[in-house]
Amino acid sequence: MSENTEPEPEAGRTKAAAAYAQRLALALTLVREVVWCYGKGEALPTVNAIARHLGIEADDVRRALARLDLNGEIFCPLDRHRAPVYRLRPTEQHPADTGFDRAVRASIKDGSYRPGMALPTTVLAVRHGLTAEAVPRALRGVIRDRLVVAAVGPAGPGFYVQPVPGTPAKPPDTP
Repeated sequence: MSENTEPEPEAGRTKAAAAYAQRLALALTLVREVVWCYGKGEALPTVNAIARHLGIEADDVRRALARLDLNGEIFCPLDRHRAPVYRLRPTEQHPADTGFDRAVRASIKDGSYRPGMALPTTVLAVRHGLTAEAVPRALRGVIRDRLVVAAVGPAGPGFYVQPVPGTPAKPPDTP
């Protein structure tokens, strides 16, 4: 702090950022509680209805719904005016992830991705219109089915194809 009593500009921005993060964390907690009041597969109320019910800003509700969508707890379609937002069942695949999941399964089945091989998650995400943050959500099905594992492997941290049960693991060919 300088000699005068005004706070440094950086300190003010840091406090504002912390307050904003705290507000969004609270919104996420409140919106999650509302979502969990609805049955799995059941349509949720509109953003404005949730905001009014909770007494918070609609933009905060939108951000919280986006985070829940990213986590795979709800499906929040891009065109919210035509399709409702709804809660996903625990084992239900997020609708945006089906192409990604099918591609990974097909590539494992046809041998393109061999046991021990790191999945090219960035390439797959771009190819299937997902963000890097959505990749773990998109891989939940193949992880649950033990086709892929999150691990630190030869290529570093990532997602690796699991050996087929009953067969010895062979490292991928190296050039």
